[in-house]
Amino acid sequence: MTMKTNRIFMTAVLIPMLYCCEKQKNNINIDSLLDTKWTLSQIINNKTEEIEKFPEQLDNFDIIFQSNGNLQLLGFCNFSYGEFELINFDSLRIKNIGPSTLKYCHPDLSMDWELVFATNFPDSKTYSIYENQLSINTANEYNLVFEFVKKLDRDLKLIGKWKAIEKENILLDTIIQYPKKLDSNLLIEFNNDSVYIIGCELILGGSGYYTDENKISINPLSIIEICALNGWIEFSTKLLSSENEYILKNDTLKLISRELQESLVFQKVKI
Repeated sequence: MTMKTNRIFMTAVLIPMLYCCEKQKNNINIDSLLDTKWTLSQIINNKTEEIEKFPEQLDNFDIIFQSNGNLQLLGFCNFSYGEFELINFDSLRIKNIGPSTLKYCHPDLSMDWELVFATNFPDSKTYSIYENQLSINTANEYNLVFEFVKKLDRDLKLIGKWKAIEKENILLDTIIQYPKKLDSNLLIEFNNDSVYIIGCELILGGSGYYTDENKISINPLSIIEICALNGWIEFSTKLLSSENEYILKNDTLKLISRELQESLVFQKVKI
């Protein structure tokens, strides 16, 4: 083979390889929706195919598909959670979107877009992912298009049971120890994809969670006083359902809610 022929051969090989690599670079290569976060970028009218972009002046409408089938809806006025089911290769079913508070959202433009989402997203039929974009086809007026934000993660060091030992009011700088006289411990348990609150031989939760650096987000938990734990379970569900920072040090876990200006401290339960 001559030098000229070699150059032609190498060019013929390298060009497809470079194209392939560039294509892979631009494609996030997500095999499924599980544990991914997306932000609404546009809607497409099913009849006219007219495209309308999400307004830049509004806060993002984000959606998280958790591996346990829960949805987190972030940035919405009336909706914060739901459930989804992946069927066959590309079918998507949305269930139990809530809570529906029916309050008016400001500004008016935000209310308009939330209504579009609320009336179309529950009627999702199929989805496709191409490069950084998720397209959801619905049985309603609009199809929805989302841009990829990130793949979610979980801190494996959280997995296990943790026993409440104290709570703190950050503003008042007061610390209250968990009462030793109570018959039952207050526990939280993290597994691979869910978190539970355990007390008085009852269990709350099964809600999904994810971590991002020192932040932890948990699907909303039902706030209920289920036994005489002096309000600790109600306090815990409120705190866990807000956006939290967390600090892991040895066998101690501290959850800090900047929104509530309160924190909870837990100790790892050794098996």
